[in-house]
Amino acid sequence: MKVAPRVWVTALLVAACGCLWAEGASGPQSPSRPPHDPGKDTKKPPQYIVVEVGNTAGEVRYEAIPDGDLGARKKECAATHREVLADWKKAMDEARKNKEKFTEKKPVAPYVKKVGGFFTSEDEARAEAEKLRNRLQPPKAEDASPPADPKKGVEGKGEAPAKNPNP
Repeated sequence: MKVAPRVWVTALLVAACGCLWAEGASGPQSPSRPPHDPGKDTKKPPQYIVVEVGNTAGEVRYEAIPDGDLGARKKECAATHREVLADWKKAMDEARKNKEKFTEKKPVAPYVKKVGGFFTSEDEARAEAEKLRNRLQPPKAEDASPPADPKKGVEGKGEAPAKNPNP
């Protein structure tokens, strides 16, 4: 079988390029990029986040937790919901068997939701959680005493109101 000379030249060029490419790929690393040292500690410092936590009763609270704990907390919420829901269903079935009225509300699914950004220290995250807690709570009245009734007097103890000396 006779092969044309240009086929030999093409095959030779492909082989030469392949050898050069393989040598360049396994050659030394560039000096601008240091070699990877697996013994080096490459972990980032922990970051903290503020999360909104809702329980099965529908109550909401804010907490500061490490960023890596969010997934575990979500799994805990899902497990808690399954348990509480199973208990609720058992109680509902018991009431139906006994032909009793079942008035207990279905439990709300608990949740953990990230609120805001990342914080480098736990104290910063706790301060932000405290701000959110204060925003959630209704404002407290400064004076908890009942308002004075003008008919009962200034103190509200049944005394007659003071008369105006200048009629």
